[in-house]
Amino acid sequence: MSGRRFCSFLIGLAILLPGLDTFASSDPTFLITNGSTLYRVTNNAVETFQLDQSITAMVTAPDGTVWAGQTRDTDSDGNAELYILDDPLGTPTLLPQGDFLNPRAVSLAFAGNQLYGLHSTRLYSIDIDQQITTPVGFNGVTGTNGGSLLYDPSTDTLYNAVNTASILYTVDYALINGINPTATAITPISVPNGYGGTEVFDGQFYFAGVTSNQMRLGTIDPQTGEYTQTRVVANVDRQIAVGLAVIPEHSAPADLDQDGDVDDTDYGLLFAAFTGPGSGPPGDPAADLDNDGDVDDADFALAFAAFTGPGESSNVPEPASLGLLAVGGVAVGLRRRR
Repeated sequence: MSGRRFCSFLIGLAILLPGLDTFASSDPTFLITNGSTLYRVTNNAVETFQLDQSITAMVTAPDGTVWAGQTRDTDSDGNAELYILDDPLGTPTLLPQGDFLNPRAVSLAFAGNQLYGLHSTRLYSIDIDQQITTPVGFNGVTGTNGGSLLYDPSTDTLYNAVNTASILYTVDYALINGINPTATAITPISVPNGYGGTEVFDGQFYFAGVTSNQMRLGTIDPQTGEYTQTRVVANVDRQIAVGLAVIPEHSAPADLDQDGDVDDTDYGLLFAAFTGPGSGPPGDPAADLDNDGDVDDADFALAFAAFTGPGESSNVPEPASLGLLAVGGVAVGLRRRR
């Protein structure tokens, strides 16, 4: 990009940035599995992918990694496989991480950096590095089979949404092995009975499940148990366990070097991929942040809005501050040309 075009870009950016709060309010991306079928729901778009294994549980780790588990024992050794879902915002594929889940994973949840699994009534911790599972208690957490774990980091609370009984429980999971964890019923929930996956993101409880041969996505009010459907994702021909993972809208599409932040290095990669409006496709498809087939001023605006600085995963500047930054950049650019 020439100096003149860069100055023009920055002036346009200064005008555009005050309205960037629209981008910040976008919905997160939802990943939903039904067997080996993966649905990716982003705003109003639903994409479908076929995985090479049937997945019954998913969860997003604090570092943004999407983990997936299954109940199927594919090699008849009594254990099930744990996976990482690679490239969840591109072409998702499963990367095996160990054939050691026993009990097998009907549901997964991270409480902090500790991964937990649920199978039937059994809660267990999962040591990813050592590839071992450890039961929490002997007799399980509730008197009802099934359920879906979800963890709210804002209150440090682990929940079990028991689908067959349609009750939301809190679970005292921090007890030593050999003592049964305490489950406390909070409220009946109005989610459709059957097979569902849950996850908490930004204080919101999300639920995806199958009813009347439709995959449905919605929210749960943890105080009242009220379920609000937000969309029908797809028509399905079978009811099996559903996995759900939520990825923030800015889980960093602008983090082009995938180092956990958006900084000058990412801007450099974006400059290198610049095509101009309608002049795509870009050499690096990941640089097309607004998915319109090119890399232009609109993509730079999104990158500026997602800026964190080196080694930071949050602290996105306010649009007004970014506008001042852009104007300042124009002034510097003009000053250097004189």
